[in-house]
Amino acid sequence: SDAKQVPGIEVSTGRYNVYRNNASSEWTGSQALVLTGTDSVALLSLAGTLQGEGLVMSNLNYEVAPATVRGAETMLTAEALSGLGQRAATIAQQLHLSVLSYRNLTVGNAETQGGPMPRFAAVATSAAMPAPVAAAGEGTVHVTVSADVLLGPKKP
Repeated sequence: SDAKQVPGIEVSTGRYNVYRNNASSEWTGSQALVLTGTDSVALLSLAGTLQGEGLVMSNLNYEVAPATVRGAETMLTAEALSGLGQRAATIAQQLHLSVLSYRNLTVGNAETQGGPMPRFAAVATSAAMPAPVAAAGEGTVHVTVSADVLLGPKKP
């Protein structure tokens, strides 16, 4: 089958490995095939079709969509900056000082951590394997904000 013809599924290749088995002197190669899409049913169906054609699948992952990460980044950045301001104000108040300014403000890009993983992933061992079955879980997206806070006497 031509996997690139399936609507809504992006097909690309990934890592290519070649290694030699010292005991038998045989060379073995493997190539990653990356299927990306938002329609889990179509994606898993295509994976099943490819397995039926002889593809040996050894790994199945879910990742947070880039558009979702970008949306979360905007919201998380606003929350992080607000939190930074509140923390600086609390520290200043406890020291009987005022926040004069911020220096060396660094706002990191959104990063994902512990991406959603399938609850079950089938590994093909024969052409008779059914399509893989998987369900997405939850992942974490975080943004880091840091700054040096300049404190000074309270203004009258």
